[in-house]
Amino acid sequence: MPRVARTAGIAPDRPDAGFTLVEVVIAMMLLAILALATLPMLLQGVRASSASVVRATATRQVSALLEQARATPSCRNLAGLQANRTPYPATSPTMELVLTLAGPCTAQFTASVTVWAVRVGTDPARCVHPLPDGCLATASTLIYMTG
Repeated sequence: MPRVARTAGIAPDRPDAGFTLVEVVIAMMLLAILALATLPMLLQGVRASSASVVRATATRQVSALLEQARATPSCRNLAGLQANRTPYPATSPTMELVLTLAGPCTAQFTASVTVWAVRVGTDPARCVHPLPDGCLATASTLIYMTG
């Protein structure tokens, strides 16, 4: 019986193991197509998360301004708050807080106060429910004026 010469590491009767270059390129293309298919969902999730953060911040700021108005229930205080469109954040404002008072302000009077958080340059008069673009949050309260 003739002897077969063995070479180091190669068995003569076994086919080559491993992936070919064509198989690797096809697998990479399939992965790229899957990644591109999921990209729009990822971007939509990021946008929704960002919008949610902005609305939560606006709601928090509206509540803070209403609490400030309740803290000193005087016509002078409300007039001061009403005259200013408070930018937020102060460094690079993206929203403004607007306080309005329904009716005249007199002592011993219950005033209806509404606060809106709007994007900079948005007219709060167009902010009705449901809130259109530019209107981020709103809240109303009654405050008994003491002076």
